[in-house]
Amino acid sequence: MRVEVLTGEHTGFGTYTEDVTVYFIVMPDGSLRSRKNAEEKPTDEEIAASGGTLEVTEDNPKIIMDDGHVVYGCQVWWDNINEE
Repeated sequence: MRVEVLTGEHTGFGTYTEDVTVYFIVMPDGSLRSRKNAEEKPTDEEIAASGGTLEVTEDNPKIIMDDGHVVYGCQVWWDNINEE
């Protein structure tokens, strides 16, 4: 499915490919951190060093942007677009 992606403003277009499980660390200040590939679980050592806690989100939309990079539904706002 073709989608438009926003991060406060128009970011670009991409393709919603599937739902995946993503892993991120909730930092002590409330910010979120993940590996470059959020589908890879951080190691126990990474979690301990961060001082944060691991969170797991299942069924998260994976979007491959037209330029090839990947974003996840939990990171951006996105909406289905109708192509003619």
